[in-house]
Amino acid sequence: MKQITQSQFEAEVANGHSFVMFSGVGCGNCKMQETLLASLMTEFSSVNFIKVNTAESGDLVSQFGVVTLPTMILFKDGEALETLVGLKPKPVLAKRFAEFFV
Repeated sequence: MKQITQSQFEAEVANGHSFVMFSGVGCGNCKMQETLLASLMTEFSSVNFIKVNTAESGDLVSQFGVVTLPTMILFKDGEALETLVGLKPKPVLAKRFAEFFV
C-alpha cells in the first residue's frame, strides 16, 4: 500500500479505481486492516491502494469527515463511491471490491 501526502491525493485518485485508507501511526485497527488487505491487493491488482496518514493530512481528514480510524473510501475516476468506517473483515471488503472494482 502506497502512502501519499495530501498534495499527491488528487492526482492519485483522479483516474481508475482507488482504495484510500485513512490511518494513524499508533492505530492498531489500521495495522490489522492493512494485514487483511494484503491478499486483496494481489487479487485486485488494477486498484490503486493508498494510505493517508491523518496526522499529516488535516485538510483531507476534514474534507472527507474522517473521525474514526480506519476510514476507507472507494474511488472511481476521482469520485468517492462509498465510505467504510472501522475495521472490516476480509469477506466484507472482498464483496465491496467485487461490486465496485469489476
